[in-house]
Amino acid sequence: MRLSIMNTSEELFNQEQEGWLKTLERLRLENLWLKNRLIDILQRDMSKEQLEKAEYFQGLFLDKDTVLALLRRDIARLGKKAVPVQPERNGYMLERNKLEEDVYRMEKEFSAVKDQFNSFVSEIAA
Repeated sequence: MRLSIMNTSEELFNQEQEGWLKTLERLRLENLWLKNRLIDILQRDMSKEQLEKAEYFQGLFLDKDTVLALLRRDIARLGKKAVPVQPERNGYMLERNKLEEDVYRMEKEFSAVKDQFNSFVSEIAA
């Protein structure tokens, strides 16, 4: 009986981690699309202020790439650990909960960056 409970817990944690990885992959692809869009925008004539803002977004997009890679690494590390019988007692759940919060925060931050970038694109197009 105990073995089947552990297997179920481990399966649930694995499914959860797969979901996080899919979310991060979606964000990575969106970030790539935004970087390509920025490249297209940089082909145009822009004011100094617009160019500075474009450089700001380029830095943000590169930062997001780094954070996404670190989150993928952390999820892979957690996935290699065996789910303990009592995950709440040895720090496993603490690590799992932190990763869940980090993925959620990344989604929120990325959404805000995307909104800012879309506003910037609208300003340039006007």
